[in-house]
Amino acid sequence: MDKIMKKNYSKWLVLIMEFILYLVLFCFKKIVHFDIISHLLMIAIIIVSWYYFFNKTINKFKYTKIQLIFLIIIDLCISFFVSGKVLFLTDSVISISFFSILLYLLTIIFMFPFICNLIYLLDNVNIVDKKANNESSKKFAIKIFFLSFAIMLIYCIAFYPGNITSDTVDQIAQAIGEYPINNAHPAINAIIIRLLLNVWNNIFVIVIGYSLFFSLILTHIYKFLYEQKINKKFLYISLLIFLVSVNNMSLITMAWKDVPFTISLLWLTFESYKIVKLKDSYFKSIINILFFILSMTLTYYFRYNGMFPFIVMIAYLLFITFKLREKLKIVVTIILCFLSIWFVKGPVYDYFEVSQTDGISGGAASFAAKGLGALVYYDGNLSEEDLETISQLADLDDLKEFYYAYNIDTYSFQDIHFNEGIDRLGVAKIYGMYIKHLFKNPNIIVRDRLDGSNLLWSYETPKGGFDYKYDFGVQYPNWVEDFKGFERNEGTAYFPKSNILKSGISFYQKVVNKIVLLDSFFWRGGIVLSIFVVLMYFIFIRKIHIIPATYPTIINILFWFALLNNQSYRYIWFLYINTFFLIIFTLLEKKKTNK
Repeated sequence: MDKIMKKNYSKWLVLIMEFILYLVLFCFKKIVHFDIISHLLMIAIIIVSWYYFFNKTINKFKYTKIQLIFLIIIDLCISFFVSGKVLFLTDSVISISFFSILLYLLTIIFMFPFICNLIYLLDNVNIVDKKANNESSKKFAIKIFFLSFAIMLIYCIAFYPGNITSDTVDQIAQAIGEYPINNAHPAINAIIIRLLLNVWNNIFVIVIGYSLFFSLILTHIYKFLYEQKINKKFLYISLLIFLVSVNNMSLITMAWKDVPFTISLLWLTFESYKIVKLKDSYFKSIINILFFILSMTLTYYFRYNGMFPFIVMIAYLLFITFKLREKLKIVVTIILCFLSIWFVKGPVYDYFEVSQTDGISGGAASFAAKGLGALVYYDGNLSEEDLETISQLADLDDLKEFYYAYNIDTYSFQDIHFNEGIDRLGVAKIYGMYIKHLFKNPNIIVRDRLDGSNLLWSYETPKGGFDYKYDFGVQYPNWVEDFKGFERNEGTAYFPKSNILKSGISFYQKVVNKIVLLDSFFWRGGIVLSIFVVLMYFIFIRKIHIIPATYPTIINILFWFALLNNQSYRYIWFLYINTFFLIIFTLLEKKKTNK
């Protein structure tokens, strides 16, 4: 009895300690600025987490030394995602004090049970039910397609004819022949928009086309999952959760290249998973090979950073040629991937007379050029020679006046000819200066980089940081009026006209926006990135053979950590979507591994 009382006493003591840590970190230090509802939700989550940790998780807490070391490293990372902005980036440069380190250690303690509980849930959730799926997979796929497309169609009608941004305007102008199609933005999107507008001269056809594409990919994935005997109810519920998530709801209605890119990356992720799961049998199917080539090509062309998943997956195919028996078909697949890229860039671009621009080279150096601006803004340790070199980028006073930690557009949109300065200084010289000052002024360069990628890793929206979550509409041009369905707001921007459906969805968006905890989950990368990191750890410790399926996601995360300059959720939407499905793939493979 004494042992039981002592055990219960220790449980309650730890619960009290979690609440004290929450009070200190979230209420006193305010590492995340929560509203009242979010605080109440967090209290409920802490209680549930405490219950599971002591009644379920702690009994299964068995780790080798190496696993425990990695668990601590993950806790360090996730705790930085939660608190790093507030504790270490409040001054003009990175500052480390005894008090900030102490609070960081308390954050590590606070986050530990949440991480362990997530691992426990991954270990114990079962989604496979061999007796559940009696109907044919084709009938199930038809239901999934119509359910997906019907829900997306509701969103498209609500925001008829579609949400647009300035970049959308640029590509539509190319598509309708205002000026030639060019590759300042991926030209393939302008070409597809032109083909769609030839079918129906209405921007609505673009978002419908993207919704149709998305519905087909979701159907392709869910049909396969159904055939793997995943519980049918789980599949329906997970699909509905996915479709009514406020971020997916908003992005689906955008006539913008990030939508087809994200869908293509999900498709490539799924095909990569099938290669891991099916091995040689995957390459015995011509349809599978065709799907892989298409997903690779579209990922490559819808965004310029799509070349990185393409390169990584080509490297992976080269690697498995030494492991699998279907060596000839794998080599043929690799060759066809390159031929597909050549065909688009060659005959297709020639047919549509795509003109080359220098936008790619300027964009590739923009993050480093912004870092040089940070050196001027934060009064870094710069020699006369450094100042003279940086002045070729733009006037030093302008670099200081227009520097903005979370967005490079304040440089690009000013009359300081920033892009011309990048061309004038040269990409090689900009990179050389950037790397030099990474060692000479690391506190400034790292600070600027963390600020630039803040949306990806942080839980909290920084003061002055804007993520464009509902920022649709454009201020120009006149041709927008030629397309029906737009109206001006009180200023000069064009937005889709209001209707009953839009009012209802906008109300839902506003509710989520006001509840900071939900808003952070749907619109900040930090929480989902934390889940992804724990998922990777789980895959590692349970030896689940699914890691190659995570390559497209990992390479894009690393890319945006290195290059992200604008706080726009559209850039990191892939993280939310791919993590969602990678969890399902992992739970499916975990069942096989456990057996």
